[in-house]
This record gives sequence, C-alpha cells and structure tokens, in this order.
Amino acid sequence: MSIRNIFAFSALSFFLSTGVSSAEPLNPNFEPETGPHFGQMAQNRGGRQGGPDAGGRFLQQLNLTTEQQQQIQSIRDKYKGQMDEQRDAMRNARQELGDLMASDASVEQLRAQHNEVMRSQQNMANLRFESMLETRQVLTPEQRQELSNMVQERRSNRSQRFRGNRQ
Repeated sequence: MSIRNIFAFSALSFFLSTGVSSAEPLNPNFEPETGPHFGQMAQNRGGRQGGPDAGGRFLQQLNLTTEQQQQIQSIRDKYKGQMDEQRDAMRNARQELGDLMASDASVEQLRAQHNEVMRSQQNMANLRFESMLETRQVLTPEQRQELSNMVQERRSNRSQRFRGNRQ
C-alpha cells in the first residue's frame, strides 16, 4: 500500500471518528445511484477540516452499499467510546502541560507531562489506525482508489489555497 493510500484511509478514519453520533444511524433510504446521505455527519463536526460538508461529500462519492454503510457504522460505534475517552485524555494531558508551563514546575515535571501528551496522541493514532484497517476491509478496491484520489485532490486544492493566502 502506498503512503498516498494510507493518508486516504486516515482521512476516512477521521471522518468516521468525528461524524455521526452513535444515536444517529446512517440513512436507511440509501439508493446506490445517488449514494448515502452523510450530510448530517459533517454538520455535526461544526465545519472542521474542509468545510461543513466535506465528510459527506467524501463518503457519498464512494457509492457505499447499504451493507457497507451498516458495516462502517458498526466499526465507528465499536471505536467511538474508546476514541472519546482518548480524546478527553489528550485534552486533559495538554491542559495539564499548559498549567505546568505557566507554573514554576521543574523541567523534569514538564518533560514527564510532555511524554504523557505524546503517549495519549499515540494511543489516539493507534485507535484511528485500527478503525481504518477495519474500514478498509469493507471497501472495494475501486472505492479505496476513489477515496485515495479524492484525498489527493483535496490535499492539492488545500495546498494551492494555502500558497495563495501566503502571497
């Protein structure tokens, strides 16, 4: 698997981990010709990372079957609690580091807390990767390639906008 494909699946994992709450099922009225409706998913993210409907567009363009939607939702539900806990742990570790930085904490205390921040980030990355691996098994080779192409295009567009803003 190329590094480009790994990034594509990381993006899918991000969208899945930040999307619909477990109480919001995927659209049961899915029609293969039009793709699933994931617009609510992106709205729930508050427009982070690519606009208010980026996640919905990504997943819609994959033309997931009803069974694939259900499998992906199950994977997402499986990891949601763990990711929520890890997200809280990361937030707390970062806050504690900030508090220590503002205090008269020793360098050793700061290094120890920094290591805790790094551990919590690695734990989150591991959860996302495991989720990504399971999700990858649900997608067809064509869907994997399409996702990779979409992520590559999005990355290219983002870097062009970034360069345009810097000039």
